[in-house]
Amino acid sequence: MTDNKKLTDRFFVTALFLFGLYYYCFRILGFDLSRTPGDYGDSRFINYILEHGVKWLRGQDPDFWRANFMYPLKDNVAISDCMAGALPIYALFRFMGINTETSYQLWWLSTCILNFWCCYFAFKRLSFNSFLSAIAAYAFAFGLNTLNQFPHLQFNYKFLIPVATAALYLFLNQPRSKYLLVLMLAVIFQFYASAYLGLMLIYFLTAFTIIYLLNKHHRHQFFHALNKKTLLQSAGILTAGFALLLLVALPYHRMAEGMGYRDYQREMIPYLPRIYSYFFVNGSTVSWPMLTESPLKQGPSWYLHDMFPGLFCYLGLLFFAIYVLRQIVLKKRVAHLPMTLFVISLLFILLSSKSESDFSLFQYFRVLPGLGSMRLTSRFMIIAVFFLLWLDLYFLQQMELRKGRLLFYSLLALLVITDNLFTPDPSVLSISEKKIREERVQAAIAHIVKSNAAHKKIIACINVKHEPEPFMQLDVMLACQKLNLYTLNGYSSGCIDELCGAYDDPTHERLSLWLKKYNIPESDVLFITNEMEQ
Repeated sequence: MTDNKKLTDRFFVTALFLFGLYYYCFRILGFDLSRTPGDYGDSRFINYILEHGVKWLRGQDPDFWRANFMYPLKDNVAISDCMAGALPIYALFRFMGINTETSYQLWWLSTCILNFWCCYFAFKRLSFNSFLSAIAAYAFAFGLNTLNQFPHLQFNYKFLIPVATAALYLFLNQPRSKYLLVLMLAVIFQFYASAYLGLMLIYFLTAFTIIYLLNKHHRHQFFHALNKKTLLQSAGILTAGFALLLLVALPYHRMAEGMGYRDYQREMIPYLPRIYSYFFVNGSTVSWPMLTESPLKQGPSWYLHDMFPGLFCYLGLLFFAIYVLRQIVLKKRVAHLPMTLFVISLLFILLSSKSESDFSLFQYFRVLPGLGSMRLTSRFMIIAVFFLLWLDLYFLQQMELRKGRLLFYSLLALLVITDNLFTPDPSVLSISEKKIREERVQAAIAHIVKSNAAHKKIIACINVKHEPEPFMQLDVMLACQKLNLYTLNGYSSGCIDELCGAYDDPTHERLSLWLKKYNIPESDVLFITNEMEQ
């Protein structure tokens, strides 16, 4: 490649990245970092969990799996994603002396940057040129698929999906232990950050391996290239990786047993995607306003069904259909890689979706490890997007022109940008004011300090103002975290024993039962209400 071509490539990639950084990240955060992605519930819970991890690293919290909320519940961090894999990024900013709110903003910004560059280099390793790799990375990092999961910021930590997938493909083609090591580390860190996404990634990669090796040529090439040294190294890497996964999986397993597994009819069927889900998008879209209305809005929790990733992601499916018809007409063989990518996409759509009569094949597969606790199978789209983009690039690379290639890729980049336009309006996108987030916690701290003349170590707050419970719970949790106190308050998508409906009762009868269950004297607890100035 000549110096001029290298310079053109680098300029194109850098310009596209910087535009995405501005258009997606800084329009949300503001250049003054005055706004934070996420609301006053889920977003602050992720912040809380990350901060708990920092306190554990500093030795201030002795048990990583036991934070100070829902005291004295064991393994309470396993109620949601433990964020251990994402902790190093956040901890870096905290150890630099940056406060919790700003560190959280910078953590999110860092994940956006990593999503782009890890996807870019993954596609480069998969033998795509710089232009196509950058265009796909833009769609992966800054596209509508990311906005669809915007209220749940733990799923923005997804840059290890491209890394793991590319490493697996390279290992299947050249079985070297270095590829398997990268694969295992990527899966482990993804699982440690979000068990939900990590588990889905494992099933995607397993399916890819099986389908890819069904091809006789690839299977023969793979096993022929294996040698005794690689086999021994691979066995060691897989064994160590499995042990490291168990370190996180076991607390989740204990929590699932304690809370009970998801009831298929009541807790899973309503959230399984329908065909409409794949053409339903976050309301912040500018490109596809016609897809913000859907029959899904007639049901509960309809906002969890927005799965449309933009037209560009679906182009590969169209390209594949045209390609297969062409091969049939010409009586030529269908290449196995696009066939594998297409089958995987179709497979997970079939297994994770339901019909109008609520029938789903998922009911037969939920016996597999971890799937019995998986309420939102729609999140598989986070991983599927990478496979769809890979299918896109496979066919687009065949169209490369000898002349006018810069114009071609510039128009393609413009198409992808236009396909993913959105508004950062907080009324349609989950964004909160950083100042208000900080003020809420400071008000809760002041209220607790003023009320706690006896210096009790356990706090319980009753929601007499009937605020949205997630907001109230997080105010108390974050305040107690900063004060190094325990609290009976807690935030979870599930309901735990006596804590169910306990925080709206001024007599705190259910909270008293909770304390009695754990032999904690009620006199050790400071009971307060949320009648405080915000």
